[in-house]
Amino acid sequence: MWRVVIFYFKNSYGQHSEYILIMSYVYNVNIFCIYHIKAKEMQIFKNILFVSNNSGSELDALKKALTLAFNNKAALQILILAPKFPKSFNEYENGHNKYLLEKLSSNLHLACTELKISQEEVQLGISIETSDSIAVHIIQYVLRGAYDLVIKMAEETIADSGFKALDMKLLRKCPCPVFLDRTVTSQTTKMKIAVAIDAESTDAVGHDLAIQLLKLAHDLSDAYNAELTIVSCWHYEHESEFREGGHFEISKESLKEFLDIVEQSHKTKFDALVQESNISGKYKVYALKGIPDETIPEFINDNRINLLVIGTLARGGITGALVGNTAENIFQLLKCSLIAKKPNGFVSPIKAY
Repeated sequence: MWRVVIFYFKNSYGQHSEYILIMSYVYNVNIFCIYHIKAKEMQIFKNILFVSNNSGSELDALKKALTLAFNNKAALQILILAPKFPKSFNEYENGHNKYLLEKLSSNLHLACTELKISQEEVQLGISIETSDSIAVHIIQYVLRGAYDLVIKMAEETIADSGFKALDMKLLRKCPCPVFLDRTVTSQTTKMKIAVAIDAESTDAVGHDLAIQLLKLAHDLSDAYNAELTIVSCWHYEHESEFREGGHFEISKESLKEFLDIVEQSHKTKFDALVQESNISGKYKVYALKGIPDETIPEFINDNRINLLVIGTLARGGITGALVGNTAENIFQLLKCSLIAKKPNGFVSPIKAY
């Protein structure tokens, strides 16, 4: 007699694996045969670019890139950006480039060892180039190689919050999602990922971007075995005017009733977007009262979120558009890692050639 049992588990990389256990009974002896079925693959990204800009320790960012490439069965290209040397210093340039490659090789070995994967399990490519304009060079590299994600370590800032000019240029003009990683040195619990969406958007661009962000954050939480939090903000811009009296007479009870209606309307739209995204598993949902520029960074910092997923959408249009003011203000108050995604149809003002 044969018995078939299918069971699932999630490994340390966040992969869902499936096994079939077939048991047979022959002459009262149990024979166990285990067949491994190919792990369920994520398909968020297919072609990932990791940028090594030689700014501090990049091990944490490299591990995140390898994890996504491994789980997605995606190609991972590593671009080392080296400083330019005068022509008369070719010998020094060659020596420095050799050092950068050896440093990367050492970090790759260490990252793969810590993740318990081999480099052969990742479709890996490495190139080293020089450039006078790093951000433009990266964006042109993305456009020519059709990459669907850029990962790099965030440039260090004095206050350990916000992002420098190089990273801001990528956030504004890179056509694919940009993942700016900040190393976490004291994380003792599970990684925390939050996604911020605009539930009040009335156009198709904003709606579609919100759905894409929810799916992206959900898949990332699976990849990194992380806790997922979904946030949106609501407020009534004339509330303070009504509270202060101004030109209008309104009781506290009437104002509260009105604000309750505004909040409930927001929550209905918020819940509808989450349901439409069809994400599964455990996640927390917060409809925060306040202006997004102030409320989201405060929530992220207070709750020790490690990675924020957010959309960048300027209301003036999406062809060559810059990041919207709200997103820019949020970026400058963040202390965590960031993934910023633009809406479908965004066209970078930087050309591939």
